[in-house]
Amino acid sequence: MFNIFMCVYLTLMNIYYSIKRESWDSALIRLTSSYNLFAAVDNGYGLDYEIVDSRNISAIAYNKPKPATPLKTFFLPVRENVTAEIDSEKPRIIIGSPNCDVEALSLLDELYLDKSFEDVFYRN
Repeated sequence: MFNIFMCVYLTLMNIYYSIKRESWDSALIRLTSSYNLFAAVDNGYGLDYEIVDSRNISAIAYNKPKPATPLKTFFLPVRENVTAEIDSEKPRIIIGSPNCDVEALSLLDELYLDKSFEDVFYRN
């Protein structure tokens, strides 16, 4: 069923959209104008997150094991690439994250968004 269409779920509003597979890539390209879009991409050396644009949108890996880089590096980078050309003002969309990584973010929130000491960089 996955190959026929992709489903996008907006759970906060309980709205469900269904997008045909042929329209999925063009929908992602439209999102790149307003968002920094990251996805798991098979780059020949393995699966890892990369910023997605019209040049590499076809390389997004679907239904593959989890990427080498954990999701937490988006929120707690080990190092910062000062030469990257990523618009930091745009919000991020990260697709293809394993459920275990998404659930682990709640633990990071408990640590870094504590009322007694809130990490401003993590919150932003």
